[in-house]
Amino acid sequence: MQRLVIHPRDGTTTFLRDIYAGRDDTTVITGGANKETIRQAINDADQVLMMGHGTPYGLMSVGRFDVPGNVIDDETADLLLAKDNSVFIWCHASDYVDEHGLKGFTTGMFVSEIGEASLCGLPLATQEMINESNELFADVVSRFLDQEPKVLMAAVQREYGELAKTNPVAAYNLKLMKVGDGVAKPKPISTVGAYSANSGHRAPTFPTAGRRFGNSRTISLGKPKVEPQPVARWNGKSLWDDDEDDVIDARDFLSDEEVAELESMGYGHFASRS
Repeated sequence: MQRLVIHPRDGTTTFLRDIYAGRDDTTVITGGANKETIRQAINDADQVLMMGHGTPYGLMSVGRFDVPGNVIDDETADLLLAKDNSVFIWCHASDYVDEHGLKGFTTGMFVSEIGEASLCGLPLATQEMINESNELFADVVSRFLDQEPKVLMAAVQREYGELAKTNPVAAYNLKLMKVGDGVAKPKPISTVGAYSANSGHRAPTFPTAGRRFGNSRTISLGKPKVEPQPVARWNGKSLWDDDEDDVIDARDFLSDEEVAELESMGYGHFASRS
């Protein structure tokens, strides 16, 4: 099997490397490629693993690829339709899978950092819980990666599920994981990180997604469909370079008025490093 991994390089998702590390049959792309190269690589692969930071619209390039927005998006969905064993690991990946009717193992919102935990209604979560969740999740996925998605999902439910009995972070993540069934379930509006878990205020809608992701969509910050979601995922997630420690700050792509309004509604952390 020829396996392809698309994992944009950044310092906050390094634990996911354990999923594919040391595999001779795996091509890993962490940046530099353009969309044509990515499409060709997907087409040639027997299995595609996509992981990192993302939204319902796809996997973010976080500035690592020669693409204007997401590295995995509408333009790659047609090629992924031909795969039945893909792995989608990013926040809200299940929305992308459902919209395009894709098959494979997918996460929903995935809490992997302490700032995300508080935003998702887990104020008592500790860094130890986060680390334990991240490490076990990566370990289980790695060991069952060669199995079909339903078997992988069953293993995650069994082994990661044991941790979920005592770890609220794992419990939150687990209930949002699923196997894409190949049936398209388009949603007219995806709500990305909308409610403050503490204040319950409805956050404003800004046409910021076009600046951030290189497309013309406006992402609504309305009430989430199921759980409180982190506003930081798209309009303030601080990412930094593994080597150079460069921080991508929300203030780079939000106006002063937008920053002030979000801060007044209880999202004051959003412009700071996680």
